[in-house]
Amino acid sequence: MFQRFLILITLCSPLSALALGMDVTADIPSGTYHAPIHVTLTPSESRAKTFYSFKPDGTPNDAILYTGSVLLKHSTPFIYFSFLTTDIESKIKQNDYIFEYPGSVHFETDTVVSSGVIQTVLINNGKDDRDIGWWYVESETDRAIIPEGTVLIPGAKYALSIKYAGTSSVVLRSPDDDEKDILFVQTPLSSSLAPKKPVTVKVVPRKIISTRETLWIQPEVVSTGTPSISSTSTLSVPENNTNPTPINDAVTTHVPAPQADLNTMIKVSAQESGSSRNLNPLYLLGLLVVSFGIGGVQWYVRRRQK
Repeated sequence: MFQRFLILITLCSPLSALALGMDVTADIPSGTYHAPIHVTLTPSESRAKTFYSFKPDGTPNDAILYTGSVLLKHSTPFIYFSFLTTDIESKIKQNDYIFEYPGSVHFETDTVVSSGVIQTVLINNGKDDRDIGWWYVESETDRAIIPEGTVLIPGAKYALSIKYAGTSSVVLRSPDDDEKDILFVQTPLSSSLAPKKPVTVKVVPRKIISTRETLWIQPEVVSTGTPSISSTSTLSVPENNTNPTPINDAVTTHVPAPQADLNTMIKVSAQESGSSRNLNPLYLLGLLVVSFGIGGVQWYVRRRQK
């Protein structure tokens, strides 16, 4: 009779019921997933506190107080338990979640030209719908996260923009921070680096006017981009000259005629005769007679002077 009474008291005791039936459950079981998940923990006693951790061999200091659903994006073990008192607690449980993100989502192009903000497009080249929530595109100075719940059907595209102020590539990453694609950025050439227009060079001959003959001087190269500077000689006029000679705009230079030299004339004549293939022999004979005549006259003049 006494034993039956003790059993009845035990069954009616609320603490004993908690001790025998205390439990906690996770709404998402262990498995492999292709998108982030939210795990919700529910203890059998509403007054109990629930903790979770990602370290199977961790200490109590590694336990995190559960306050709401837990977002999981990386493959990880998930440990959780609940307790009401030190004597009333649930078993320690563990779920294993594995995340595999497909490689069918990538940039539509390999390169893009930008000078500050990049406009890029993601595309799903796979055969199945892909949840790209929590995927992100990052540069050295910015990161653009795709909103949760964004789903791309096969062939669908998703456009986004990101600030770019560096020199490295832009990277597409899955929620577990794995690199999925790379976008190479080309910056437009600045005006200072643009190729310059070629400089046009003109050949301008300078002409000196002489009272006896006109002499030609070697042409001068003048660039169109640089103004030519010419020096003008100033003619001084004596003050006591009552009849000054008017000065013309063109400066006249008197150059004495060079004295004819027999050897020079023969060389020039030989060069001219060599350059022409069909010269008249009479012309050559006449040229020799004239040359000897001039030489004889010069010899006679020199003898008279002596």
